[in-house]
Formats: sequence, C-alpha cells, structure tokens
Amino acid sequence: MSRAELARATGLSRAATSLIAEELLKDGIVMELPPQSVGRGRSATPLAVRADSYYALAVDLARKSCSVGLCDMSGHLLQFRAFPDQDGLLDLIIEALRRMAQSVDKSKILGIGISSPGPLDCEGGKILNPPQFDRWHGVEISAILSQALDLPAYLEHDVCALALHQLEMGHSRNFMLVFVDIGIGAAIMSGGELVGNSRYFTGEVGHTTIRFDGRQCACGASGRLVVFQLAGACRQRRAKPRGAAAGLSGGAVSVGRSD
Repeated sequence: MSRAELARATGLSRAATSLIAEELLKDGIVMELPPQSVGRGRSATPLAVRADSYYALAVDLARKSCSVGLCDMSGHLLQFRAFPDQDGLLDLIIEALRRMAQSVDKSKILGIGISSPGPLDCEGGKILNPPQFDRWHGVEISAILSQALDLPAYLEHDVCALALHQLEMGHSRNFMLVFVDIGIGAAIMSGGELVGNSRYFTGEVGHTTIRFDGRQCACGASGRLVVFQLAGACRQRRAKPRGAAAGLSGGAVSVGRSD
C-alpha cells in the first residue's frame, strides 16, 4: 500500500501517515517497493513490511500433541516442531523454543504467543481446567516460558487465536467461529474486533448450563453442555463395530458475511 492508500484506510492525514512511514523506514520495519504508475501524476511508491525485521515464537497446546514454531513479521513459518503428549513435555517445549531463538537475532524476537483450549486466565497467563487436559491444569504457562526464555509470553484461547488468523487472512471482518473438539468454544469477530475478551469463560460455549440438575462438569458446576457432548460421543463410540475408527476429532466452522 502507498502512503496515500494507508491514509485513506486508517483515516489519518497524509502528513501523519508520511511521518509514521518515515519512522518505520528508518527503523527497518517497512521498506519501499518499486514505484507503480496509477494514472496521471506521480507514481505511487508502495510500502511493505520487512519480513526479517522482527520474529515471534509460537506454542500451540492441544490435548494429544503440542506444536512449536518460529514466525517472521509476514507470518511465514520459518521453523516448526511437533511433539506428542508425553511426560516431560514442558521441558521439550522450552528446549525447542531455545534452539529456535538461537537461530535468529534474539533482540528481534517480540515474544512468545501461546494458544490453548480453555477455560483460561489469559491476563494471568494461567491454564485453568479444560476438560481432558489434566496435564496442564493450573499451569502458569506464560510465567514459566517467559522466565525460561527471558521473553514476554502471552496466552490466548485457541479459538480466539484461530479467529484472529481468519481475520488476518482477509476472509471477513464480521463472523462467528465455532470449534468443536473435546470441548466447545466460540469467538465472535465484529468490525475486525473480537467481541468481549478471552478471560476465564468468555467464548466457552461448552460451559453454558443447559440443565441445572445435570452431571457435574470438571469445572465444578452441573449441567454444562460439554458434559452432554462428551456423554453422546462416548455412546457413539461404543455403538461403533469393533475395528471401526473410534477417535474423537475436532473441527471448526465460521459463519459470517462478506465485507
């Protein structure tokens, strides 16, 4: 995008946009591309983010596995490691992150992004008590990784992180994303902003009470939707003939409108 296009997109004046662009150019965060002719008058000079200006480490925690990666400013995945669920998993994650951090200029690493099933205390960086996620219950994952790598670490609900990715891909600015796995999570994007926040039970559709005298959930409350979901899944597995695939697989669907 040129400076003029950025000004129109952000609502800033052309003068303010040019000043900000010059600062970003000076800091090596953006770069100028070859001028492009857009009709009469001066050719426009597009700006683009320098992919190698900064980096980010990423950790995706799941129930049966864990993924660790290193990304650049363009969102390209430069390095990737995956681990099955096992004892000593946290130590493996830390070691993998250290090796990845050593492969680039550490002063350019912005931090560590962590996604996990909820419920979470994202502000406190703590995994609370997601169903069938006992290994991570009560783990202050942000503090542990931040101390081990000497980098800031941020925890986010996996469904919210997925919704932010969908927004970044440009599919829509207004949609609801529902993810069904062992639990049920949701995120609502309105005007390019997440509705509410991901602290505690926000977006935890599975923790909606649908029957007050129902079975007790792992969170301590009774009649949560996730309890009936798990019971139904178990009955379905028992009904399958021997030898049939019996894994519980997750999936996501987003519903929205084009902008």
